[in-house]
Order: sequence, then structure tokens, then C-alpha cells
Amino acid sequence: MLEHIGKAVLATDIEGKVTYHNEAASQLLGIEEVEAKGRCLNTILKFQDETDGHEVLLPLEQAIQQDKLYNVDRGLLMVDGAGKIRQVTYTV
Repeated sequence: MLEHIGKAVLATDIEGKVTYHNEAASQLLGIEEVEAKGRCLNTILKFQDETDGHEVLLPLEQAIQQDKLYNVDRGLLMVDGAGKIRQVTYTV
């Protein structure tokens, strides 16, 4: 079902390793699922603060460190492996 929606969906395990992503995520990240599966998410993409451009921890890493749900309370920019920057919504 998730394979056919138009939005990028990416899932990781508790260690941040990719367990699934759909075709829209493949296009967004520039990497096929077979290449991404098992890799740590932070080796595939980076996040920057929208206001000043500094790199921030992946929200997943913050949630694990804090051992609780993490709410993204600022704009995030995603930088993919090719260096392309996109504004994103992130839910943990």
C-alpha cells in the first residue's frame, strides 16, 4: 500500500537503519531501496536548520537519545546524497 502513495515514506529500526522506503523515497533520496536497506539513515541524508543552515541531528537520533517522542519544532532542510536541498516534514 505505501509503495503506491505519492509521498516519500521511509522507515528505520531503533538504531536508525533503513528497513523500508517506497519508490517516492527512492526518487527523493536518489538511492534505490536495495542500496539503502540496512544503512544508517545519517549516511544517506543530512538535515539542516532552515533558519541558519547549520547541520542538526536527525530527529530520530534525538528521539533515541531522549528516549521519548520528538517533535520537530523548527523548519528542516534535507540534504540528499547528491547535495540537493529540500524542505521536509519529519515525524518520529
